[in-house]
Amino acid sequence: APRFPGWEGLGAMTAHFRFVRDHHKHIMKIALVTDSALGNVAEHLASHFVSAEIRHFAAGELEAAKQWTMERA
Repeated sequence: APRFPGWEGLGAMTAHFRFVRDHHKHIMKIALVTDSALGNVAEHLASHFVSAEIRHFAAGELEAAKQWTMERA
């Protein structure tokens, strides 16, 4: 996403956080693909709450992000 789309409201944000809480241990890597400044913030903030490795990519680096997520750790 060229920019962070946000949530439609507090309920949507809460549902998203619950989903992450309930499923994050099943995910090994998360690629944040955005030019938004929130991408850097989210990369560092989320690393405290999920077990996945998180990496921020620029919006034009979608293919590199896909490739990185498929690499074995």
